[in-house]
Amino acid sequence: MTVKSIHKAANDLLEQFGSDQLPVRIEDVARFKGINVVPFPLENDVSGILVIEPGGATIGYNQEESRVRRRFTVAHELGHFMLHNTQNDRKVFVDNTFKVSNEFKVLFRSKHGQEEPTTARMEFEANTFAAAILMPEKYVFQLINEIEFDLGDEAAVKELSRRFDVSSTAMYYRLLNLR
Repeated sequence: MTVKSIHKAANDLLEQFGSDQLPVRIEDVARFKGINVVPFPLENDVSGILVIEPGGATIGYNQEESRVRRRFTVAHELGHFMLHNTQNDRKVFVDNTFKVSNEFKVLFRSKHGQEEPTTARMEFEANTFAAAILMPEKYVFQLINEIEFDLGDEAAVKELSRRFDVSSTAMYYRLLNLR
């Protein structure tokens, strides 16, 4: 997928959801798509999980992480659902690829190892989707025009991150990618 098509998918979903409210209510957007969103007892190095079954889908997030990290995780897992849910088999995305059984395919994002090229691409796409849905381009530029903004101004980046309810790091990378 192209970055442009990922941005379109995120913007289309926000339009279908029908809210211009900031910060984006990402858990409500996921529920709008019929996905359950729940805290999940995960290992420290795992941020989230997406389970897709014929009867529905569930996003679990690591309840020990910060609110902004949980929001990005839910958006990331929603990205997997929207972008990579093309087959009718059961899937589990656990943010190394291996098969647990014929019924479940598990995808991990490891903080410690190399990823397969396909997995790395899927993770990039899910991260791109998460950034686009949590920090919609039109609102980023609208807020940039409202405040005195300079990419090197840490206070301005923090103010934008506060308005979008994301980490300063996520906001900074979103701004770099929109330049």
